[in-house]
Amino acid sequence: MLRLINSGFLVLFGCCVFAQEIKVVNEYLEPLDGVEIYTSTKSAYTKTSYKGVANLDGFKNTDTLLFFKPGYNFYTTSLDKLLINGYWVTLTLADYTLPSFETSTLREKKRLISDQSLEKESITEEKLIESNAQTTADVLTNASSITIQKSQGGGGSPIIRGFEANRVLLVIDGVRMNNAIYRSGHLQNSITLDNNILSQIDIEYGPGSVIYGSDAIGGVVHFQTKDPIFSHKDSISYNGSFLSRFNSANKEKTNHFDFSFGNDKWGSLSSFTISHFDDIKMGRRRFHNYENWGYSNFYTVTENGVDSVVINSDSLVQKGTGFDQYHLLQKLVFKPNDNLQFKLNVQYSTSSKINRYDRLNNLTSLGTPEYSQWYYGPQNRLLSSFTVEFTNYNSLYDKGVIVLSHQKIDEDRITRPFGEIQRSIRKEDVAISAINIDFVKAIDSTSKFYYGGELVYNEVSSRAYKENSISLERLPESTRYPDGGSSLSSSAFYVNYKKRINRLSIEGGFRFSHILLNANFNDTSFINLPFETIKNNNLSLNGSLKAAYSPTKQTSFNICFSSGFRAPNIDDFGKVFKKDLYVVVPNAELKSEQAYCSEVGFVQLINTNKSTPLLVLKGALYGTYLDNAIIRSDFSLNGMDSILFDGVLCKVRTNTNAESAFVYGATGTIRLNMSKFLSFRSSLCYSVGSISNSNEPFAHIPPLFGRTRVVYEKNKWDIEFFSEYNGWKRINQYASGSVDNPAEATIDGNPSWYSLNIRLGFEVHSLAQLQFAAYNLMDAHYKTFASGISAPGRAFMISIRSTF
Repeated sequence: MLRLINSGFLVLFGCCVFAQEIKVVNEYLEPLDGVEIYTSTKSAYTKTSYKGVANLDGFKNTDTLLFFKPGYNFYTTSLDKLLINGYWVTLTLADYTLPSFETSTLREKKRLISDQSLEKESITEEKLIESNAQTTADVLTNASSITIQKSQGGGGSPIIRGFEANRVLLVIDGVRMNNAIYRSGHLQNSITLDNNILSQIDIEYGPGSVIYGSDAIGGVVHFQTKDPIFSHKDSISYNGSFLSRFNSANKEKTNHFDFSFGNDKWGSLSSFTISHFDDIKMGRRRFHNYENWGYSNFYTVTENGVDSVVINSDSLVQKGTGFDQYHLLQKLVFKPNDNLQFKLNVQYSTSSKINRYDRLNNLTSLGTPEYSQWYYGPQNRLLSSFTVEFTNYNSLYDKGVIVLSHQKIDEDRITRPFGEIQRSIRKEDVAISAINIDFVKAIDSTSKFYYGGELVYNEVSSRAYKENSISLERLPESTRYPDGGSSLSSSAFYVNYKKRINRLSIEGGFRFSHILLNANFNDTSFINLPFETIKNNNLSLNGSLKAAYSPTKQTSFNICFSSGFRAPNIDDFGKVFKKDLYVVVPNAELKSEQAYCSEVGFVQLINTNKSTPLLVLKGALYGTYLDNAIIRSDFSLNGMDSILFDGVLCKVRTNTNAESAFVYGATGTIRLNMSKFLSFRSSLCYSVGSISNSNEPFAHIPPLFGRTRVVYEKNKWDIEFFSEYNGWKRINQYASGSVDNPAEATIDGNPSWYSLNIRLGFEVHSLAQLQFAAYNLMDAHYKTFASGISAPGRAFMISIRSTF
């Protein structure tokens, strides 16, 4: 990690600050929110906003000011010295300091994996607020190496370096979200998180299995929610925020409110968000020259039990893509002393029904709709976690963190073929209990040990029935997962060591994991399987070794070798489902995927003789060899390659282990500071993947994609003009079968596209900000790779945000 700039210098880039206001930034001139500023006697206290700005009214010129933010070096100065420095302070990263208890859960663990990954990226609170995205999935498009796939309006599946779904690990406040039924196709679970209460998103590119275990092959996305406020005075402190937003793309109406208060020992944070999304209107202008691609020409209605097809009066409006989303969060923190802290974290998310748009627009060979109904029931996510953090400098550890967590996930799928009276209702309930224990021990000022363990237990209940949509009479139906119940348990232990020798930093570690799976099939009358039980016992040993060398303060080179794994879960082993004219059936013979990754990267700053770098360049080359890659292949069940399922003759497929797959690529970013107020930023990512034994394309590999931004920030204004773009994905580059959704592309594949957008923010008052944005200015029609829904056309957003 580069330590480039001494704290407290006069910064030439950034917006102006006024008397009694201070701005705090990091080495790359990015604002730091949540920096605590207080006097040595604690007679005055304040905190920086998402723009890194804090008001110093109440502080005296003779006061000694202390600046603190977890993960950064402590800084001390006086108001007189700040005046000399233009009221700017730069905090540098602290690699070898223990975090305070006022950090988010497992911050030390998060920073560790950040150091292991050559390519890491954070979406800060400032960017979260400026982007003003509709969902958390939409927020992730701000990352340089993530693209998003969408099957429906209530969707958003992140693809990281050619890996998606259960090969990408999602973490919320130190608790892993991935569970026993995370599928290999596309996942929309990220939208169950409220982006309006997030404080930061950390993205780690490359395998993170040493620290996080199974599934962290493509990378880790660590979402962090805000924490309650503490008071540094005798009285109670409080803060809060309110947001109201409208977006014409789908007539979105979102309202959010959060409130926090606390004294020196107790803190509370409450948050509530409600969002309504109507149908999405796609772009009108078809620069790709595929005149009929993507139009929403019809939709179905049911009256008196009779289905009929209705011609869409506006084929740009994608009927049935609207939905509602609700989020609740409550945190309580108790800190009896400086060495002990307890935290209770409860999160709940639910939604209205969410139509599966890419299924509802399917036609049969007769030209009639395939389905009248295909929707997810309310997506319910409940998380409860209890965290104990403690400091006790002894021979075994300096700091320890214990996290007890429980999650409950509900997934329902309701389908009814067009013209039929019976609908299939499949209900999945998942309960996940876990305990994580992590310790850190500093050997000296240049070296640290990290070690810990994890226990996780998943229990899956799968039910199904057919229901007469008129009489409500019920009949048996095939379940999506084993109807006799399933379980997946894992235990793990890891050790990591980090050493700094002058300008060289070396770290390495290993993780041992043991995973047990059990699945029982009671009713095999719907699909005659050759087994009634699946049992699997997996052992895995993974490791990583990294070196980072900084020959100068302006240059850094990195190299990393690591291994990761993904143990097949209940979805891999036991799922039965139909898509297009394929039916996927269980396979009891799966093995774990093993990933071996190498990566080289660099960071170069140019013209640092000034107080701010003129140019910042970052780049990386990466490659992942995936042994025993789990893919979908044609299969013969009881000697038959096709079976009748849900009344349709379908070709049989199953998950199998390929010999291997190889994914490689490159990513790069550039930032040019053209003036004190104006900067140019751009990123590009390219991935290639193939199955080694057949040379067929590997699934989930997006085309070349990138994002370019021009940002102007001065005084109370911030303006951003940005473009997002994708290259062609030719149809012969799609994986076999339906994983990449070739039926949703043109006959030639997914055309290249770009969008032009502008965003404007204005601080009308110290407590209020107005934001305006115009998206897809060219009103272009396009789909992101593998998506079943067209992107919104030209749209306008307006919001008002108040903080206090």
